[in-house]
Amino acid sequence: MEIDTRINLGEICSAICIMAGLVWFAAGIEKRVALVEQQLSMQQAQQRERDERQDRQVAEGLAVLKSDLGEIKGSVNRLVDRELDRRSGK
Repeated sequence: MEIDTRINLGEICSAICIMAGLVWFAAGIEKRVALVEQQLSMQQAQQRERDERQDRQVAEGLAVLKSDLGEIKGSVNRLVDRELDRRSGK
């Protein structure tokens, strides 16, 4: 029994087609990975902007709340002083 060591033209064509398919497949994956990376980068930038906007809104809200609490404290102090003056005047 003898092994035929010759390469058939069909085998060469098959190997070339398989290699071309693999290259095409890898190029498609590369494009998809690049697209996903781009989308992720855009989402991260949007998230940073959203976080910064929310941080500013919270800071502004806290400033308003602090101001309102100061006004309430002043009003309560005036009421207490007025009541103390009224009681001491009797």
